[in-house]
Amino acid sequence: MKFLCYVRRCLLPAVGMVAAVFLLSSFSFAGKSGATGLSLLQGEFSSPRISGLRVTDSRTVLLEFDRPAASAECTVRKEMAQEGDACEAVWNDDCSAATFRLPYEMEPGASYILSGVVADRQGNTLTMSIPFCGYNARPARLVLAEVRNAYSSKKQQYEFIRLCCLASGNTAGFELVGAGDGEQCAYLLPPMEVRAGESVTVHLRKMRAKDGSGYAQQGMIDEVNGRMDESFAADSSASAWDLWVENEKSRLAPSDILVLRNKNDGSVADALLYTVPEKASGDWDASYAAMAQEVLLGGVWTGADGQPSSSRQSAFLAEGITSAAVTRSLLRRNCAALLEEYRSSGAVSPASSAADWSVAVRSARPAKKSR
Repeated sequence: MKFLCYVRRCLLPAVGMVAAVFLLSSFSFAGKSGATGLSLLQGEFSSPRISGLRVTDSRTVLLEFDRPAASAECTVRKEMAQEGDACEAVWNDDCSAATFRLPYEMEPGASYILSGVVADRQGNTLTMSIPFCGYNARPARLVLAEVRNAYSSKKQQYEFIRLCCLASGNTAGFELVGAGDGEQCAYLLPPMEVRAGESVTVHLRKMRAKDGSGYAQQGMIDEVNGRMDESFAADSSASAWDLWVENEKSRLAPSDILVLRNKNDGSVADALLYTVPEKASGDWDASYAAMAQEVLLGGVWTGADGQPSSSRQSAFLAEGITSAAVTRSLLRRNCAALLEEYRSSGAVSPASSAADWSVAVRSARPAKKSR
């Protein structure tokens, strides 16, 4: 009797519930299944990704995506501004890129932020906030002129790169980077008006005192206010605009690929390849490959045959550059000729080679007097 009671009260309800669940599941699956079985939801459920941003002129920014989008509501503002201005998006034919037109002219080199929401046809959205630099409609014509890649902490003399200006303009958008340092150490020049014949010296270290009380020496001042006489620290020059990088670590490898980029149009403006003689017959380290390819495609360095090259065999032989001979530098021989050529014709060949460089016993830059 007890057993029959247990069957009626416990076992039969449980079996009924299992059967009901099974039947409901069968009906549910049957509603979604066809001749080939179960039909799963299909489609793209991730938002588009940004694959590139280019400032194309003084009022437009081009944003590229990894796949088609459909709409965008965006604003642009200066970095320190609280509110932005709306900018309409004009899409290309396949909606993989949008051009945003600003309601005003950008300031060369000023910091801006493009913010907003981008959506695709499925309704997936991407919220973005992208910084960029204002377009430089008048880029100066700059070339590498002198490089010191050795240093002496005892003498407080450190690495620098000097640029020569062949044609007047603004320095906004120009970037210096060495393969030995890596892209993380790239230096973007501030916006400055420079004239033909002037030089810009980028000092690659700004050392602090060992006791942490301040800088190791006075006068390391960025000359961005229209005066060439403000900087008076060691290696400041009376004939150059001096700029100082916030850095205390060694820069520029004994063998290196230096690149001057013009980010306004994405081009390589100039390059210098140099190597210690004992490694001249070998290949660049694997970490140099990307920059070597950039130089080769830019056509800014040539081998002995006059053809574009980025091989180590085509590099300038940097002999006798040591910390014991820190006054030595790598000096471009033909800057004066390039300047005269540009003045007479308005253009120069973008390429240089090892034959255009030499090792100078002392820097060609007149030093400023200490204050």
